[in-house]
Amino acid sequence: MFYIMDSDTDAKGKMHSFKLKNPVRGMSWTDGLEFSTDPSEKYAHKRLPETPIHLIFQKSPQHAPLPSFDGTPVPILNHRMKEIILLMGIVDINFYPVILESQSGEIISDEYQAFKTIGFVDQGEVDLAAKKMFFRMRDHNTEIIVHEKLKKKIEKEKIPLIQFFSFSGIY
Repeated sequence: MFYIMDSDTDAKGKMHSFKLKNPVRGMSWTDGLEFSTDPSEKYAHKRLPETPIHLIFQKSPQHAPLPSFDGTPVPILNHRMKEIILLMGIVDINFYPVILESQSGEIISDEYQAFKTIGFVDQGEVDLAAKKMFFRMRDHNTEIIVHEKLKKKIEKEKIPLIQFFSFSGIY
């Protein structure tokens, strides 16, 4: 079984939202391609982003907990989620350090990583999907799809503020 992984609210329905401090027009975190490390790459949106990436809280409810995972505007994971992904042997993913800031510039956390999944899984590629365990589908590239093994590991570790929705679009 496969699932769409999404961020969730706390029991009071609160969650944070973020905006990029220094957005680069056209930069995609969902295109399945690695950022270029070539300094002569003329298109800024294809180059490796400047790190750490700064995300600013935007109209966040007071006292909402920090997310374990968030998908927009830049997909991020906390350190526990990154550890689980690495422990599960997931390799087609690149990580970039993130700093979460208040609107006044105060550092709230530096324990997050932006991530970019590399490559896609196409409909019908069930074996590839089972091997990758954490991926984007070419036809659903805005969603993070996870294998049941990873879902169970996240649940066993009691990672908060993540929800899963059954996904059958792989078959």
